[in-house]
Amino acid sequence: REGGRAAEEDPLLPGEATMGLAGAAAAGAVRVRFAPSPTGFLHLGGLRTALYNYAFAQKRGGRFLLRLEDTDQSRIVPGAADGIEDMLEWAGIPPDESPRRGGPVGPYRQSQRLHLYREAIEQLLEKGAAYRCFCTPQRLELLKKAALQRQETPRYDNKCRHLSPKQVAEKVAQGADSVVRFRLEVGAEPFCDLVYGWSKHEVASVEGDPVLLKSDGFPTYHLANVVDDHLMGISHVLRGGEWLVSTTKHLLLYRAFGWDPPRFGHFPLLLNPDGSKLSKRQGHVFVEQLAQDGYLPAALLDAITHCGSGFAGNAACPRPSCVELGENRSVCSVGVLCRRGQLDLGQGAVEKKDLSLKVTHGPPWAPQALLPAPACLGCS
Repeated sequence: REGGRAAEEDPLLPGEATMGLAGAAAAGAVRVRFAPSPTGFLHLGGLRTALYNYAFAQKRGGRFLLRLEDTDQSRIVPGAADGIEDMLEWAGIPPDESPRRGGPVGPYRQSQRLHLYREAIEQLLEKGAAYRCFCTPQRLELLKKAALQRQETPRYDNKCRHLSPKQVAEKVAQGADSVVRFRLEVGAEPFCDLVYGWSKHEVASVEGDPVLLKSDGFPTYHLANVVDDHLMGISHVLRGGEWLVSTTKHLLLYRAFGWDPPRFGHFPLLLNPDGSKLSKRQGHVFVEQLAQDGYLPAALLDAITHCGSGFAGNAACPRPSCVELGENRSVCSVGVLCRRGQLDLGQGAVEKKDLSLKVTHGPPWAPQALLPAPACLGCS
């Protein structure tokens, strides 16, 4: 960068990103991202997601981005943002673009991209795909309690989507607080997940219109990740399986904007030995703590590749899968074999006494160990 300025100080304009990197993704350039929230330090589940993205980009000559989703300012943990990038570098899977390293589509912190989300919201409001909602927290709480009393899943009743432009203008003039909601429409199309195969969720029939922009001007995850993935030219979204059910909602947002969506792949979650989900509140799964305890990067990466990952030598799933593919297998046909992985640090996978063996033979996640990239990443 000229003058030594980092990308964080010289963000790409929305139009430039749309014509540049977004176009590059459409043309076949591989760009993936790891987008954690600095509401806690990096744990093993996050490390595995980062590893998937890193390996995917390395094999295909692509770019691996780190983006910090720090829009929930009330939950930010001091030092977590720097700690996440520190641990990726310690583990040997550094990002090509990040808050620290900069890049052509910065800033790489969502809290520094608020103007982009406001511009995107204006587009949706003008198209009629979004609307301002003036319902108070008290009314929303009453709706929730009433639904629970009826033993129903709480959902917004979409009351404000029926306000006339005149009514909206009057409330805005009066200074009423509001959020912006996305107008869900029926007719969601099925999509092919790179791991789970074909999926469809008729979200409009089971959920109320979701909030896109909060009253404090910060976006929700649904808006921010769609806008950022588009403007950053992300070609493949590889993330945890908990977001699979939200993907239809995100695809509806892409359609409302008139943007081509990336490909999606959702990975099985790492689980505790009792089957429960790993949590940021479990200190023993923090990568930083494990590093301080003397574990080596190769040992941890080896351990997480033995937890339903489908890498070479995987004990839980010995066949090729979502990252390591043979020429005659599609992602979808093999992903079903490894949807759940269990992690037990006490079973010897990362025992210090085994480190010499692990390091000597090399970890199976190494990019050179991956099989040739398939000719087609789609579902058969």
